[in-house]
Amino acid sequence: MVFKRNKKSGFVILYAVIVASVVSLSGILLGNIIVKQIILSSIGRESQFAYYEANSVDECIENAVNRAQFGFFLSGLEGEPAVFFEEENPSFLCDVQNFNTNPPSDANGDKVFDLMVGDCTEVRVILKEPDQLGDSVVLLRTKGYNICEVDHPRLVEKVIYRDYNNGGDL
Repeated sequence: MVFKRNKKSGFVILYAVIVASVVSLSGILLGNIIVKQIILSSIGRESQFAYYEANSVDECIENAVNRAQFGFFLSGLEGEPAVFFEEENPSFLCDVQNFNTNPPSDANGDKVFDLMVGDCTEVRVILKEPDQLGDSVVLLRTKGYNICEVDHPRLVEKVIYRDYNNGGDL
């Protein structure tokens, strides 16, 4: 008995392996895209948390500035520098930590306050000396974080800047 060899043997297995590979690769790529989309949407949510943290502290510090809790400048007479008056017992509506009642002056003579509010928000308040018109400008930078751990890989920071007259509205 003589067997004739079929020249098409093994093609079904080859096709099955190719189809299985394509389906597996498509599934892996689709799974990778889904994971990246989930990460991006969670970063958007965390960014909102950081913004709300910065915004709430910004309002608290704005209130403190309007009540002169950081002190205030009075314009001197012509040719004389402004005089800084500091608040003796400042009270804040939020949990301000590391408050220095005698802040250092920078090169321009402005008073610089660096604060921590709660565990997740940093604030820098700069009281600028009055200009010739007698207006003392306040610069406020509030950094809010979504997570209180600085080394966390998913840390998101939002910064709010304000610039307004001391005792005036934003």
